[in-house]
Amino acid sequence: KPAQANHTIRVIRSMLSWCQDKEESGIADQPSVASVIKPAEHKIAPQHVPTLEELGLVFWRLDTLRCAPGARLAAALIILTAQRRETVASAQIAHLSPDAERPGWGQWQMPADPQLDKDRPHAVPLPPVAWAVVERARALAGNSPWLFPQMRPRRTGSPDDGFLSAKTIYDAIRGAMPGTTR
Repeated sequence: KPAQANHTIRVIRSMLSWCQDKEESGIADQPSVASVIKPAEHKIAPQHVPTLEELGLVFWRLDTLRCAPGARLAAALIILTAQRRETVASAQIAHLSPDAERPGWGQWQMPADPQLDKDRPHAVPLPPVAWAVVERARALAGNSPWLFPQMRPRRTGSPDDGFLSAKTIYDAIRGAMPGTTR
């Protein structure tokens, strides 16, 4: 889904653009990993790579955002795993498991999807921070098969057994970017 991937890139670029604007953010000029990144010759070199402190500010804003807890957790999982909104929104609890080889880590097994160009299964490793987000989301999901269950029916009389809307997650990401208001 190239359109959705491009949209996710636009959202993350907006977040990184904010991080570059130090006048509004009040973040001190600190060295980052930008000095060790060699851009490809055909691409524009990044002007600023956010530091861990700047990314931490995004997570702090996400934690204090007034929206559904599932949307905040889904937005955090998108940032931590670089997966698309729809992929995170439609995550099933059955596909998530603790990693037996690394305590505190998890693994997200994604089955093959015929709608994608590459129709093969793959796995996403979940480091302890991402696994903690998954564990919290599992606790909130209750008996739902979805990691981020639908909060209410889309329309009156519709079933409410689906997963969280990707737009709700996008709104959470947009609200967590410092310098934006909701």
